Amino acid sequence: MAHQGYDNARQRRNDKRLALTAAYNAQHGIVEPESREVKRPTLRLNRKPVNRVDLAVMVHTTKVYDSINNCCLPEVAIFSVKSKKTTTLTARG
Repeated sequence: MAHQGYDNARQRRNDKRLALTAAYNAQHGIVEPESREVKRPTLRLNRKPVNRVDLAVMVHTTKVYDSINNCCLPEVAIFSVKSKKTTTLTARG
């Protein structure tokens, strides 16, 4: 953490930059926006606490839409790998 209270090179450099920026802004007609004080929003709970069991019961299930990825094929047995085996292979041949 740097301490800005001392008159050191960093502070002098910062003051010089601020003076140059102010001169440039005055020369080119740039108006600095007014600095507004940023207020943190007040946090408060609008909901009542719910226990775990009630929360688990209230969970909505997502609706499943049919697409090419999750639809059943009518002739799925044709594409089965088991039907393509002709004979069983053993280590002895």
